[in-house]
Amino acid sequence: SKRIMRGAFSVTSIVLSIALAFGINFGLSKIPEQYTVFDVTPQNIYSITDQTKAILKNLQSDITIYVLAGKDTQDTTIGSTLEQYESLSKHIKVEFKDPTQFPTFTAKYSSDAPTANSLIIESEKRYTIIDYNDMFLSELDPSTYQQTITGYDGEGKITSAIDYVTSDTLPKMYVIAGHNELDMPAGLISQIGKENIETETISLVKLDAIPEDAGCIMIIAPTTDFSADDTKKILTYMKNGGSAVIFSTYTDQPMDNFNALLKEYGCSMINGIIADADSDHANQNPFYLLPDILTSEITSSLYGNSRYVFIPYAHGIALEENVRDSLNVSEILKTSDKSYSKEDPNTQVLKQEEQDPSGPFAVGIYATEEVNDKTTHLLYVSSEYMVNSEANAAVSGTNYELIMNALGKMVSHEVTVSIPAKEYNAASLIINTSSFLLWCVLTIFVIPFAILILGIVIWLNRRKK
Repeated sequence: SKRIMRGAFSVTSIVLSIALAFGINFGLSKIPEQYTVFDVTPQNIYSITDQTKAILKNLQSDITIYVLAGKDTQDTTIGSTLEQYESLSKHIKVEFKDPTQFPTFTAKYSSDAPTANSLIIESEKRYTIIDYNDMFLSELDPSTYQQTITGYDGEGKITSAIDYVTSDTLPKMYVIAGHNELDMPAGLISQIGKENIETETISLVKLDAIPEDAGCIMIIAPTTDFSADDTKKILTYMKNGGSAVIFSTYTDQPMDNFNALLKEYGCSMINGIIADADSDHANQNPFYLLPDILTSEITSSLYGNSRYVFIPYAHGIALEENVRDSLNVSEILKTSDKSYSKEDPNTQVLKQEEQDPSGPFAVGIYATEEVNDKTTHLLYVSSEYMVNSEANAAVSGTNYELIMNALGKMVSHEVTVSIPAKEYNAASLIINTSSFLLWCVLTIFVIPFAILILGIVIWLNRRKK
């Protein structure tokens, strides 16, 4: 009968609909996550950067990523990241090793059991372990005295690990100590580590020479002078093709040997602290410098992109007039024409006085010299705040990016990886003083006044009607 036929048709339609829905869902579940999930976070926390994509595209070695968790118990954020890696390269294989099911699996990699959800990245050459806690940024909440997750560094750690386990050689940077230098901040150590550059602190007084495996050296704001012997060791290293990153700071101590080292590469220290009266070149304090970034091979990613380097309390750098023909020295950071140098850093008078030398001043230089089949590189910035983590954060990582660009030229490493961590909280906005005042006037006076006038006009028009 018609009733039976309608019933059979309804049942068949329902069954087919269920089967179709199941089939569609099953099919969609097989599509890689990169095509089905869209990252709408402002920091692109769940997206893979172009740098990682380029590295995975050129990957030739097979790599296994072991997740120390079950597939159903893994951290979903890390899991999403790993799925994208696996879909972007046929050489990436992800395996899950739940510690409860494989309790002895990590014994051959580490004597200490890694944290659950940690990763082991392994190739034919070597392996490395990424601890779960290292893939997330955290800060102490002063109100609760509890650690709060503030960011995600999974991609940076994983891509850096892939580069590490596939590299034929790893460069090494030696940090010079023994002259009251600053310690390297943890943030910079982390950034350099992600470039797969090993770091080691050395005291020259204990060595006959800079170690032969040095890719470069770093000197961070000495406040006592180098000995003649220490200076000779560094110059011998650089004259044989070695490279250096040097940061200085104001000191009232004589620095004759340190200055002699700088003069050998076309520059020297100017006594005093620079203030800049141009509000476009200072951050609400004339000593908080935002110098111009000039074009060079290490500033190409920063030049002309409205980026700032933030270096408070810098002193000037003088460029030598007569340098050897083989040496190329260029200014890369420079203050404005309205800058001036205060010889007494403790002065209470901020405005320029008659005895204060006028700018502009170089506060950063980059020098290169061909030596046989090698190239000597020197990055020199005249402020200890170039390495300060808070100063770097204030300009969204530009300070460290400039350092990383220089290291990329210095170290003999085919690929350098430096992917910044992605913060959950919005980064602080830093603007120059003139822009700050302009926006204050617009938001406090101009826009409210315009709205008020518009309201009066509308109200008058309605009254007339």
